[in-house]
Amino acid sequence: MLDRWQHANPYPDSSGPADRLEAYCKKLLSVTDEWIKKWPNEPLVWSRRFDALLSVKDSSLQEVETAFNELQKATNQAGNFLSIPPAPVKMAKFYLKKNLKSRRVPELVYSGFRPFEMLVKREGLSDSHPPGRANSAQLNLTSVYWTGWPVLLEGYLRTNQLSKAKAVLRLMHSFLVSEKAADNSAEDNSVYLTREAMYWEWS
Repeated sequence: MLDRWQHANPYPDSSGPADRLEAYCKKLLSVTDEWIKKWPNEPLVWSRRFDALLSVKDSSLQEVETAFNELQKATNQAGNFLSIPPAPVKMAKFYLKKNLKSRRVPELVYSGFRPFEMLVKREGLSDSHPPGRANSAQLNLTSVYWTGWPVLLEGYLRTNQLSKAKAVLRLMHSFLVSEKAADNSAEDNSVYLTREAMYWEWS
């Protein structure tokens, strides 16, 4: 049913007007009311609702936190639901955007990293992949790191934890050095340049 609804209601083009996305997300919120009644423990349903709430301007803190907490509970029960960016990183960004609960940001970001790190370790791999040998789990973990590190930096800076912010910057730099040494495709090089710009923005 979720697939059918999304096929009939495609996500708005990012180049379109902002009010079109707002209208889409409000429509999605309405339909998730019904989905939750049918599938209260389905992570994908709560994930759709959580994302929609983050995109609706007048969403309340209580609505967002409830959707996040229910998504986390459903994810823990299912045991196999992952998303990039992870929901805890999105929640941390929401807190920073609203200037709320900044001290919760590091805890949330690291909890978003953890399932991806565990997946890499289960496969007996290193979380810092050697050039030319990264698999999908390692690549996903790297993507998750780069979505979370800027959020982590902002959280540390807002709470005046400068030494921890510097440690995150060192991690970002070490990954850039590793990625630059790899024999990358044109697409990989484009990703590298984006990440390098992100690093210099915070340095």
